Amino acid sequence: FPKHCIFCNRLIGAGETYCICSNCASKVSESKTVIIDERSGMEEVISPLEYEGNVRYTMLNFKFRGIKYLGYTFAVEMAKMLKDRKFFNSDVIITAVPVHSIRDRAYNQSEVLAKNICKLTNTKYSGNLLYKIKPIDRLSGMKVTDKKFFVKNAFHIDSCADLSGKTV
Repeated sequence: FPKHCIFCNRLIGAGETYCICSNCASKVSESKTVIIDERSGMEEVISPLEYEGNVRYTMLNFKFRGIKYLGYTFAVEMAKMLKDRKFFNSDVIITAVPVHSIRDRAYNQSEVLAKNICKLTNTKYSGNLLYKIKPIDRLSGMKVTDKKFFVKNAFHIDSCADLSGKTV
């Protein structure tokens, strides 16, 4: 508090939960990215905002400085983009990547995003779908290949979860 626009840093009204000012709203639609790269092992990678400048700074505040309310703004933009994807239908389940219990964070940022996205899109949230089976070193600052090595086989899916016909 006070809240600021994640693009230009202008003050946002006290009662607002969305942290993008009306002057910067057009920037949001210009920055959306969809990457289709089958080599990644995923069908699509989507990004509603470019991770640079004030957006990067704001994401770091959300992730590492405990400014939880920023998650709503990121979730709104993610939800808008998800609604346009062909895979996004009533069979979608949204989950969060669990963080390790020894991490020094006040909350799980991916859980904040996932729960907000579910509320905004009326989608089912499954919080216990994934679980971490090995600790992961801090990934920030690592090369992509090193990140892949540390994340590989670090998570398991709950064997009791019924995912038949679902998109996660």
